[in-house]
Amino acid sequence: MGALTEYLSRRRQVSALVRGSVSAAGGLESLRGSWARGDFHFAESSGKSFSDVDLAGSWEEPTLDAKREMISMVLLNVGFPLPVSAHREDELASVTLEDARVLKIGEYLSKVDFHGFDSEHTNYWRAKTVLLLLRLNVNESYQAISERIGTMDAQHAFAVKLGVESVLSVDSARRLIESFGEDLAREFLCRCILSNPGPAYCADIVCRVNRCESFSPWLRQYLLAKMKFEV
Repeated sequence: MGALTEYLSRRRQVSALVRGSVSAAGGLESLRGSWARGDFHFAESSGKSFSDVDLAGSWEEPTLDAKREMISMVLLNVGFPLPVSAHREDELASVTLEDARVLKIGEYLSKVDFHGFDSEHTNYWRAKTVLLLLRLNVNESYQAISERIGTMDAQHAFAVKLGVESVLSVDSARRLIESFGEDLAREFLCRCILSNPGPAYCADIVCRVNRCESFSPWLRQYLLAKMKFEV
């Protein structure tokens, strides 16, 4: 219990540090995503986070770039550098559930090193993506997904997403998707977890991204630019 109490205390400190840095740069009201909700990743073992700082606001491009750079610099100066993304409006507000699932697979393909070992970073993205592929609506949080499913595998996946645990096994991911996933999730399991994705699958996801009607032009181009990868 002592170790958990210490970890939760460190999470609160890190949250205050990041939110304070964003506030100092005048961006707290525009904070979105896991640092706004509180379900950000923070690894108990390394003290690092894989969660980006996401901002959305009614800014023009010069202000957008300046806001991103300012927050990045503040985080660097306080010794907790994180990637910062910022865009002019909440690009995810009108995305449908089906298109949001395609988005998460595209992000997974762009983030995971399929030629490397089964790293903590890979396990984080595995847990995050599996949980989001099991959502029933676009506003369902990681915690809500875990609690609705209620299995040990779901609880463990949420713990890996938070950083309390570091490994989500292939077997756990398989059980979750086979029991609760739909066709797209099952295809993801076969192509990306039980094996490495080949060029044909990656090309198919690119095609699906281009067909996602609820994506704004900015979101589509943003995702396609991130999906410049080799498999």
